[in-house]
Amino acid sequence: MRRPTSALVLVVVSSILAACGGEGRTRNPGARVVAVNAASSYPPITFLRENDTRNLATIDFGSAQQFVYEADQYDFNLEVLPPLAFTRLRLRSFSVTLQPGDEHYFVVTDAGGLLDALIVTQAPFSPASTNVEVSFVHAAPASPSMDIYLTAPGAVLSAANPIGTTAFAQHLAPSTLTPGDYVLSLTETGNPLNVLFTSQTLTLIAGQSNFFAIADAGVDTAEIIVERVANASMVLVDVNSPTSLRMINAATDTQPRDAFLDDDFSTPYFAAVPYAVPTARAPIAPGDRKISVTPAGNPGVIEVEAINAAFPGNSHTGMITGAPGALLLTTFVENRRRILGEAHLRYYDAAAQFTSLAISIARPGGPPLTVLPVFLTTGGSQEEFPLPPGDYEITVYPDSSTTPALGPLPITVAAEGIYSMLFLNGPTAETAAVVLFDDFP
Repeated sequence: MRRPTSALVLVVVSSILAACGGEGRTRNPGARVVAVNAASSYPPITFLRENDTRNLATIDFGSAQQFVYEADQYDFNLEVLPPLAFTRLRLRSFSVTLQPGDEHYFVVTDAGGLLDALIVTQAPFSPASTNVEVSFVHAAPASPSMDIYLTAPGAVLSAANPIGTTAFAQHLAPSTLTPGDYVLSLTETGNPLNVLFTSQTLTLIAGQSNFFAIADAGVDTAEIIVERVANASMVLVDVNSPTSLRMINAATDTQPRDAFLDDDFSTPYFAAVPYAVPTARAPIAPGDRKISVTPAGNPGVIEVEAINAAFPGNSHTGMITGAPGALLLTTFVENRRRILGEAHLRYYDAAAQFTSLAISIARPGGPPLTVLPVFLTTGGSQEEFPLPPGDYEITVYPDSSTTPALGPLPITVAAEGIYSMLFLNGPTAETAAVVLFDDFP
């Protein structure tokens, strides 16, 4: 997705760190492994040492997990769970000899649509150091060679020196910096005026090792993200990447509405938004943004307003639901990352005449594909599980009824597609209607 900037949790698995094995066998010293998922066109990756399912980890894109293993040679495996499947598919295996005491980074990437791992081995950095350590790996196959800068906030890049240059699959060896506040910038090689990425201000502290993995973002609002693995790890998003908002007017009176941004009532940001027709996406500045909704052409009557966070490099949808006098305004962050071999389906519930909807999906004429349907309440949205390409039927049940309010509705989805369904009040009190959008024809 594109997803918001968020902290990553490093999970330490230490079951093999006992000083001695069975029958008095002395174990080798421990070796640290960090698995980093930088494969933007894949679903979550399951990371597996040998076939030891006790310590496997499923790692989302933009996340990392840490392990400590006995120093030795191992086969490592990368697997994914195909949509609607119960058995993981092994896509890549590689053998690595773990050296005692070393730091081993396995950065999973997807050059040419093929899953692979870039292996980086570094000596540990002393936490007693008065300096900061930084190192980089270029794991973005769709991105060019680039110069890397870590400068004071506000510095002019043309007057600064890059700490190095890297291209895809290359590792920039560790270097040290003075602790302090820095901005990470990535530019076209040899051209500091062509800035490809600018981070928020980063505080680098003494004794801290910072490993940065440059990854393709996989969304239409940003080209690059950077995964930072340190004591406090996170996804860094380009502060200049586009942020967008679209509006859906699903109020039950079906009347057009204006939407204003940040109390600027001079001109609607979205003018005369029609009923049940998503607007085009419009750029907005990231941060806390206030959305105010009025009847079309009547800015003096505010029907509903809300302050919502807009995240850099993300797409957002604002949805107006309910009846006049009791409108609800909800904003959602969308996941626009397209996944190889999968379709993604999202539901929006604006059928206010029902307390809740239960949504079931099945192959044509077949049983439901999940044990429990998706449940939604008015103003809610749910990104459903991924689907293999093909034909399906959607059935919607209102308020725990066994009588459908809609469906079975036939739909067809394709690989790498993003599909959305807006449920509305139907022509009668017992029925629901639907609007199909995004990649639906």
